[in-house]
Amino acid sequence: MFKEQKGITLVALVITIIVLLILAGVSLSLVVGDQGILTRAQSAVTSTEQATADQEIQLGMDEAQIAYVDAWTKDQSVQRFDYYKQLSHYTNNCVSAQAVNVYVKEDVSNDTEKNIAITYKTKSNVMYLAEFNANKPSTTYSIKEVAKDTTVPEGYSVPTTSPDTTSGS
Repeated sequence: MFKEQKGITLVALVITIIVLLILAGVSLSLVVGDQGILTRAQSAVTSTEQATADQEIQLGMDEAQIAYVDAWTKDQSVQRFDYYKQLSHYTNNCVSAQAVNVYVKEDVSNDTEKNIAITYKTKSNVMYLAEFNANKPSTTYSIKEVAKDTTVPEGYSVPTTSPDTTSGS
């Protein structure tokens, strides 16, 4: 009497659609959730930019230190601070930066407190700030993210350039 019908029933279709919706929901939460792929990718970009800024600042500091040591072997009266003031000369080759600026803060009453601040603006407009005391033999610094509109850090000024320190590199 009845021919055998081949195909899918309405119940099977509804169940298939429900399963597909559940899979779509799970997939979306994996992509855009708090621990999703996009969040992790943005976090990785931020970490990479900070590490790049850190590395390029350190390379500039190393170049300034090498120039200082080279000059100091010829004349022991040269000051380490004068070479660190010229970090903008050494950081001009920062390939990942949109802008690198160097600022100084000198405490004239205390000759050992001569601080340098470096602002490093990435190509994605994230601004980092590194500060250190240029008179300490082992110069360590910390790098932190600051507001994008940071111009001259509080208490700092643009260094004056002395021509003899930039000729070494």
